[in-house]
Amino acid sequence: MKNIKNLFIISLFLGILVAGGGFAYQVQAAGLTQSQVNAIISLLQSFGADQATINNVQTALSGTPTTPPPTAWCHDFNVNLKIGDKGVEVNDLKVALQKEGFDVSVNFVDAANASFNEKIASAVT
Repeated sequence: MKNIKNLFIISLFLGILVAGGGFAYQVQAAGLTQSQVNAIISLLQSFGADQATINNVQTALSGTPTTPPPTAWCHDFNVNLKIGDKGVEVNDLKVALQKEGFDVSVNFVDAANASFNEKIASAVT
């Protein structure tokens, strides 16, 4: 019965970590000691948690993110573009389309020489 209670508590704890991303930093701020973190990891291992889950919990409890957050990219398009146009605005459009998963791979020497071609026009439409 005690193992079921512990499993429930760990499941609840993991659910909170997954659902509330910022919670992990609050746990660290609350002052868990290293021995408390080790005890949680030990419980996870005793219940057969996979290594990826253990690593994620370890990282969350230590307050160190595993990967840096992605940097946001934003651009205001203030120019109407048409086939044949060139320049930085066209390059920025190409970047935006690629970030959305469109294949507009065109080899430009530099951003100033980017040309609005039919491949880019097709992706826009």
